[in-house]
Amino acid sequence: MAGEKKTERVKGIPGKHTTRQAKFLKALPGSKTITEAAIKAGYSPKSANKGAHQVLKALRGRVPDMMDRLGFSEEEIIDIYLRRGLDATKTVFVREDVVEEKEVGKGKKKRKEEVARHVVNQYTLNDNMAQLYAMDKAFLLHGSYAPRDPKEAAQFGVKVIVQNVFGDPIPPIDITPG
Repeated sequence: MAGEKKTERVKGIPGKHTTRQAKFLKALPGSKTITEAAIKAGYSPKSANKGAHQVLKALRGRVPDMMDRLGFSEEEIIDIYLRRGLDATKTVFVREDVVEEKEVGKGKKKRKEEVARHVVNQYTLNDNMAQLYAMDKAFLLHGSYAPRDPKEAAQFGVKVIVQNVFGDPIPPIDITPG
């Protein structure tokens, strides 16, 4: 039939896609931007960004089902990966110079000399960047951040609390949208 578009499947992505959408999805990992991937897939440079967003929007609802099917439920991701990130540590090796006094010589010619030697010490520290990244993802998943969509953000207000350490408490400032 003349009105039907040819569809094909892309490995790892559920559903059927048009040939151009499939090319876009295959080009996406090797591209710097989604617009670049769309142009590689055959979208015109003028409408590449819009076409790419439409393909990604169509996939948005399918990704959670795909992740569950592959064994990445929300609970498993949080328990296995996020919890590990919050406890992340790193090992660093530090070269330190140690100065010791040592007796040199024999008999009456004995004297004390300072001898420097290098020692490499191993320290285990909290990996603050990994912990920060894990906390950021946890807050994002929890919905703790303000929404980016202005329509959705209009439903929320912000309460600013200024704390004066040395003086009287300052009442909270209510900032409401609009």
